[in-house]
Amino acid sequence: KIDHFIITANRGGIIIPVGTHHSYSNGTSFVYTDISQKEILGDVQYSITPVLSDLTQGTSSIAGSISVTGDF
Repeated sequence: KIDHFIITANRGGIIIPVGTHHSYSNGTSFVYTDISQKEILGDVQYSITPVLSDLTQGTSSIAGSISVTGDF
């Protein structure tokens, strides 16, 4: 059973933990808004890693990517 998720940002091979999210949802999807990367220009690839009830980590999955352009 999944306890929570770890959300990470990858910038040029450097992986930065940006947040966590509990595993409870009203539907089949989750929403997480990352504001930690908004003022750093460049490409960001996000991944999600499930953490199980025994605190072992599952396989990470790529969640998507963005390009921060400075138009904020």
